[in-house]
Amino acid sequence: MNWSELKSLNEPNNFSTEISTIAKGAGIVYIGTFLGIGLKYFFELLIARNLGAKLFGIFFLGFSIFKVLERISTLGLHNGILRYVSIFRSTGDKARIKGTILLSLKIVTVFGILIFILITVFSPSISTTVFDKPELSQILPLFAAVVVFSVITEIFVYSTLAFQVTKYKVIVRMLFEPGSRILLVVITFLLGWKLLGAVYAFSISIVAGMGMAFLCLSRVFPGFNQKSLIPVYETKSILKFSWPLFFVGFFNIALVQINTLILGYFRAASEVGIYGAAFRTAFLIPIGLESFNAIFAPIISDLYEKKESRKLGDLFKIATKWIFTISLPISLFLVIYAKPILQIWGKAYVDGSICLIILCIGQLINCSVGSVGYMITMIGKSKINLANMSAILLVNIALNLLLIPRLGIIGAAVSVTASLVLINIIRLAEVFFILKIHPYRVDFFKPLLAGGIAVLITHFIKSIGLFFSNNLLYLASGFVIFLLAYAGSLLIMGIEKEDRYILHKIKKSITGRKNSYG
Repeated sequence: MNWSELKSLNEPNNFSTEISTIAKGAGIVYIGTFLGIGLKYFFELLIARNLGAKLFGIFFLGFSIFKVLERISTLGLHNGILRYVSIFRSTGDKARIKGTILLSLKIVTVFGILIFILITVFSPSISTTVFDKPELSQILPLFAAVVVFSVITEIFVYSTLAFQVTKYKVIVRMLFEPGSRILLVVITFLLGWKLLGAVYAFSISIVAGMGMAFLCLSRVFPGFNQKSLIPVYETKSILKFSWPLFFVGFFNIALVQINTLILGYFRAASEVGIYGAAFRTAFLIPIGLESFNAIFAPIISDLYEKKESRKLGDLFKIATKWIFTISLPISLFLVIYAKPILQIWGKAYVDGSICLIILCIGQLINCSVGSVGYMITMIGKSKINLANMSAILLVNIALNLLLIPRLGIIGAAVSVTASLVLINIIRLAEVFFILKIHPYRVDFFKPLLAGGIAVLITHFIKSIGLFFSNNLLYLASGFVIFLLAYAGSLLIMGIEKEDRYILHKIKKSITGRKNSYG
């Protein structure tokens, strides 16, 4: 099989327009997400090496607080947009599309400003009384100030996603923001600004990203800027759907970030920095999950409204297999090379290698269930999601309070991994009970076998001493060999006709076609 053969493929009878949309959209988002996560990772690696473990720990603690504030400030309205703009788009109701977006913007802007005022007033108390880290007080108001810009950006990019246009989220969130961040932090470091320079670089990139996101929405939905188009507000329906997601969003981000906050309360800033390096490295794994979620989420809502549950189940299985196939080699590589990967951050960060391995296990399990969280949300069961996240957050906090004082960063990693495993088991059971579907097929297990073969081949080559002694060359050569062994094993086991079609569509989705709805 070669690419010329793929070009001749016609869409199989069992393939739908939705499969084609997912394949093309995921291809665009995967490339962008891969680059974006790489840029974000490089930004954090750059500041970690320049600031050292202690100051990087202060930055990472401030960033974790920012992420919690950002998620609170969206009030779940980004998911409300994803659902209702998708529905109004399918009926051609431009007035309600505009009303949904404007309503969300007004609410998140007011709430973001209130958050900024509160954090600015109480930042000295938060920094010294709660975390016993006075350095935090100089950066918390800066992080709080850009929360409002970030949530407005989120409303803009989720509006474009609701039109099933994925490239603008990629351009803004995955390329422009992290790319400009790196350029800005190099400048601020050259000016000698250190910790403040890192926060300035982060903040300016967020503000600039908001402007770009507005331009992207205007391109997708020109009606947003047309004064003649009078918005119609479905306030009650949108708020009824979104208010549980306010808590779900908070609990979801808290599930991930609470470990850092509790770690910051009990342990030294340097430990927070080491944990941050391991944590950010483990988050290289969900590239496939984020890519498929971005385009699959509005399709879930659309198919559920049309009562096409069988098609939804088939798409769920296809997306899950692809997510797992992409995520498995990344997670295995990070586990095998945990120490040399963290050594890139600096010698002090190597102490986080066991922590990284535990976090990788949690992320792989998270990816192995596919878009199960979005399945619950996008079929309108937001209250179930709220109950799930409430319970799991309490479990996570209890585990953190029990384990972090005793085990430090290992306790934080065990807590978040255990919580991810439990929440995904619950969600799988709920999806099966509500929709009578699950995400697994027999060929789901092919990547497991291919991954095992790749591990053995890589270990054998390492054992006979064929790798470079230089750490970067060692990692690069190991990654190439591992990836070739994994891909080769999958090819030998055979590629399904369905997968060849999806590969063909992904290959063709380099730029995508112009999308607008005006």
